[in-house]
Amino acid sequence: MKTKSLAKLGSVLTAIWLAGCTALQSPVAIPQKSEKALRIAVIADTQVTSKEATSNYLFRTPFADRVVNVAMRTTAQEVLAAEHLGYMLDSLGQQSPDLVLYLGDGANSGCDDEIDQFFTVLAAARDRLKAPVFFVVGNHDYLATGNQAAPSMRALACKGGGYVTKAELVARTAQFNSESWQRYAAGNTGLLGFEDSLESVMRRPGKGCLAEEEGQQEQFCFYAAVLKVNSAGRTGDIILADSSDYSDVVVQPRIGRSDLAQIAGKRGSISWSRGGQTEWINDHASKAASADFRIIATHYPSGDLSWNRFWTGRPGDLMLGQGVEASSPKKNLWLSAHTHVSTPGEKIVSLSFENHDGSDRKDYEEINVGSTTDHIPHAAIVDVAPDAIRKYPVRSRTVEQQHECRQMINSIRLADSYVSPRRGQSVALRLGMTKAYRKRAYQPEVARRNIEMFLAEPGHASEREKWVRCLLTEAARVEDRFW
Repeated sequence: MKTKSLAKLGSVLTAIWLAGCTALQSPVAIPQKSEKALRIAVIADTQVTSKEATSNYLFRTPFADRVVNVAMRTTAQEVLAAEHLGYMLDSLGQQSPDLVLYLGDGANSGCDDEIDQFFTVLAAARDRLKAPVFFVVGNHDYLATGNQAAPSMRALACKGGGYVTKAELVARTAQFNSESWQRYAAGNTGLLGFEDSLESVMRRPGKGCLAEEEGQQEQFCFYAAVLKVNSAGRTGDIILADSSDYSDVVVQPRIGRSDLAQIAGKRGSISWSRGGQTEWINDHASKAASADFRIIATHYPSGDLSWNRFWTGRPGDLMLGQGVEASSPKKNLWLSAHTHVSTPGEKIVSLSFENHDGSDRKDYEEINVGSTTDHIPHAAIVDVAPDAIRKYPVRSRTVEQQHECRQMINSIRLADSYVSPRRGQSVALRLGMTKAYRKRAYQPEVARRNIEMFLAEPGHASEREKWVRCLLTEAARVEDRFW
């Protein structure tokens, strides 16, 4: 009797706990798009990783991962990241966004094959969604593992293969964003105009994107764009800013002359001196007097760009001043990524930025979006309406679906042909969903082959999307425990 009572109590407590999890994590129902709101889908940080990536690269080793926990991911996450991104974009597309903003770190080390695969997925999703998709540059998109600037380190991270320079990334981004505008903006009454910085940064010999490769990110080689938009009769701009523009950093992100010491990416920066990115943006954006709102989209959050004695940037210079009438204030919204935030929700943070000389204060709201690979993968829908800004999280799997995924995975019976990448025979190990990649003698190529073979089996191929979402989400849950 006592045992039954304890079992019953356990069941009740479990039910309460699951209900609490559901209340905290299940997404709020997203309403139909209002004619009065500009609907923006926001997604970031897929970090597609090259098949040729080597664990012998200094900043991508089991030891490095034990120190920072972001140097590597489970094999399932790395193998399935690009395909899973396509499914996440489809989930966002179901909410009928006016446009999609990808806020950087599509690639892990800017390797040619990473960038090619990433933009292929993004372009295919753009065609399916029939909506413009715009890309914002992140540090991982051209720096080796997001922090190494030296060409030798970039080549090593790509296992001696090709990688994109900052100039090549700028040109690739400009081509993709321009195509988005030309294909889908014409019939969208909310999108009024588009300009980007490509011509500006490509016409200065020895500077901008024509500087020597190693110094491009410090010589005004950046990608910025201004989209003029209309929302319920209110006009403003969406500014795509490159927060990996280190041109004004007084103490350059490096120590000494060693290639290994050319560390970048710890903080972001947007150049604001004469000829820099801030000047270009403000020259092409709507004037403060004629704009009702301004949306600034960057990879780094605004807190990583604050002006200080190292001159990392002046975010306030990109914002509108406050409105004269209290009933019609100027609105500033900052959209960012980079943090790989683990708990998606509806949170919108109210912040302010005081100019470096204390002469003016700019108020703004910020929304930071999570990662499509780390933690439980998620993105967001942002509605910008005259009365308010609202955020709705979009998860790859709800709490209930995660539980279903675990049951599916627990029911798997693998044949002997699925060789283990290391000692042990568990399904999770053989399908690359554990932290065993930190162990000696782990063979990621074996786990990769197992995953591809598993998804090709007839019973799994017919439900491939469901299995890909489940495998990646379960692997992310394992990775999540170590953050």
